[in-house]
Amino acid sequence: MQEIELKAWDYDTEKTEKALKTFATFAGTSFKSDRYFIQQNPPQEELRLRTQKDFKPSAGSVQNGEPEENCTFWVTHKKRFKQNGIEQNEETEFSVSDGAAFEKVLYTIGFKLKRTKEKKTGNWYYQNFHIETVELTGLGNFVEIETVLQNPGQEETAAAKQNLLKILQKCRIDAHNIEEKSYSRLLEEKNL
Repeated sequence: MQEIELKAWDYDTEKTEKALKTFATFAGTSFKSDRYFIQQNPPQEELRLRTQKDFKPSAGSVQNGEPEENCTFWVTHKKRFKQNGIEQNEETEFSVSDGAAFEKVLYTIGFKLKRTKEKKTGNWYYQNFHIETVELTGLGNFVEIETVLQNPGQEETAAAKQNLLKILQKCRIDAHNIEEKSYSRLLEEKNL
C-alpha cells in the first residue's frame, strides 16, 4: 500500500471550509494524540502509537449535547519518500485494543519515547481522497490531502500527485503554502 499525500499551511480556515463545502463531504472531527517511539539500537526504526477519538456528525448520535465518540489505537510505521512537497509513503498500519499495553511492550523490547504531537482534524472526503483540516497544537492550521493506492505504477502515482494539487486548488490554497517538512521537524525547530 502506498499513501500519497501533501500538507499545506492554511492561513484562512474559514475560506478553506467554505470551499470544502462546495465539493467535499464532511464526515466529522477527530482528536489525535500521537506518541512517537524510536529503537534505542540500530536500525533505530520509528513507530507511531496514535490514540484517536472520532466524533461523528449524525443527529442520532448526540446525547446530552455531546456527539458520540469512538476511541481507537493505531500503530503506524512509514518509509517516507518526498518530491516537491508531496509524500509517497510505504505504510504499515494496524489497530491494537489497548494502547497502554502496547506502549509497555515497546519499552520492554527496546524502544523509547521520542516526541508527542496532538491535533484536531475535520474529516472530509472527495472521490478517493481524504482531506483533513488540521489544527496542530503549537504550530497552527494546515490542510492535508491524501489517497491510498495498492501497488501503483508510475502513471497512477503521477496522476494521484496531480490530483492532490488540483484538490488543494479547489480548497483555495496556493501551492506555495505546501510544507515539505514533517510536523515532527517543525515541532523540533520550535522546541515543542
